[in-house]
Amino acid sequence: MQGRKAPGHWIQSGGASVFAAEEIAQGRYGQSSQDTYGDEKDNEKIREIIRSNPMRVVENHLISQPAHVRTALLVIPLIYGRGRGLFNQRSIQAPEIARCTIQLGHGFRLEDGENAWSNIHIHDLSDQIVSLTEAAVKQKTGLWNDDGLYCLENGKMTFGDLCSLIAVEAHLQGLIDHPQIQEKINAEKANSMSAHAAVLWGTNAVTSSSRSQANLGWNPKGPNSFGCLDSAIKMVKRKQMANASAEAVPVPPLQQPSKIPNALRFPILVITSMALSSALYTGASQLGTGDLATVMKRRDQWWEILGLLGWKAVELGIGWWGEYDGWDIACLTLLSHMPYLYLLTTFYAVRPTTMWLGIGIDVLSTYFPFQLLRDSSPIHQSEVSKDEVANRSILNDFQIKLYTSILAAAVYGLVVFASFRGWLPEYLVVHFEGLKDLSGAHEAALPFLTLGFTVSGYAAQSFLFVPALGAKPDVHDMQMAEFNPETATLAETVWYNVWGYSKRSRTLIKRTATLAFASAMQTGLRTYITVEGVEFAGAAGWAAMWASAALLVGGVLWWVGDVDGVSN
Repeated sequence: MQGRKAPGHWIQSGGASVFAAEEIAQGRYGQSSQDTYGDEKDNEKIREIIRSNPMRVVENHLISQPAHVRTALLVIPLIYGRGRGLFNQRSIQAPEIARCTIQLGHGFRLEDGENAWSNIHIHDLSDQIVSLTEAAVKQKTGLWNDDGLYCLENGKMTFGDLCSLIAVEAHLQGLIDHPQIQEKINAEKANSMSAHAAVLWGTNAVTSSSRSQANLGWNPKGPNSFGCLDSAIKMVKRKQMANASAEAVPVPPLQQPSKIPNALRFPILVITSMALSSALYTGASQLGTGDLATVMKRRDQWWEILGLLGWKAVELGIGWWGEYDGWDIACLTLLSHMPYLYLLTTFYAVRPTTMWLGIGIDVLSTYFPFQLLRDSSPIHQSEVSKDEVANRSILNDFQIKLYTSILAAAVYGLVVFASFRGWLPEYLVVHFEGLKDLSGAHEAALPFLTLGFTVSGYAAQSFLFVPALGAKPDVHDMQMAEFNPETATLAETVWYNVWGYSKRSRTLIKRTATLAFASAMQTGLRTYITVEGVEFAGAAGWAAMWASAALLVGGVLWWVGDVDGVSN
């Protein structure tokens, strides 16, 4: 280069792990750090860090070059996205976490996972290299040597969050059973899973980029890191399928996969549930449930039978594809089936024991098949740590369970009480032929109604409040946190305003809507098809009251959970 008339240019990339030398020396992994290195404000400090590390041979050689060799050093953080080359198209850190997550069969993190790295999309990195190359060809100055240190980044993320998001995405793709972190590993185990993993997953390297923006007009344009996890995991999965023997993590999965093919699990669930329900109702008929026969109408139309069976399958499908466990579906069944039997007990002189026997059969015939075919959710396991479930201490608190159950029961009681005192008695007389007794509406008292709905209140807080409060942030939360109204498109702005809620709120909204829908459909269909003398409008009105109660309960429980001190 000394014999050239024009100066030579040397563009070199170096890893941001250069900032982690002290952590590596001390064996300190997974801990947070407040250090941020800016390429302009900390220019000399960064160079001194490089000089003090003899292991950085290439970087030290570059920054010691004479002025006639124009150099640029790019300090590279975590890279994400798919490369455009012909061969290796993936980086190391996030894809290796994805690979090990899939291989282990569950999500994990290194120690506390509070350490963070800046990150950059591979296309933004290549754009910077292209810009520097073009500047070199045009012999631009002011970009090299002392002015040639570039810390590239487009945000940062802790590795605990990264591991959690990878677990969520792997679960969504059906590659692991649970979306939550299941294991905390140490540095030794990390290194046994992937080369240099303790350094790459457990240290801090947060940088701040300003020189490229000011001098080269560079601005990152690639999608954010969590938006690329889907393709990253799919890429890892394809590589594992193509060369499974090349991938090996010496840790077996925690659970053996089910031997029942996925395609058969739901049909087995439906058949088992219907068979169990039929058997239990046949047995119950021997115990004295004959009072039901006095209000039942003869079902001799094929559409009536198919309607009830079809709704039963839909109801089970809601729970199955909604990823409910046995306890979830038991609570949903109790809440959606209770209004029909409450109608018979209150206005048709059916005995309360018959009502509770019917509810028990409906609940058991859904609970047991789900429990056999699906693991319990960590939300409903009191011994599961806060790493897997948010607000665990609140969820385990007996007084909170008691108060929220009573509150939900009071809301149900209030809706029924207001209806009894208002529109409902006349509505029943007009649309329900054959009513035996209306005294239940005229004599109802709010305290006794609330007491009578305590079981429903407990089921409501279990189905609505507990899963919402225990929900941990997911990919959607990260995306919404990055929303910038100044740069967002119209579609992104509309989506943010319509569905930009936290995972907790979204969980409660979806479950409340599910409960209202199931209550309306189950109550309306069963009342209209099976009870003698009920008009369609009558069944619809009775069902609408309970759907409204479900919506109000969900709103009240959302208000209770939306307080300071409760994590989103």
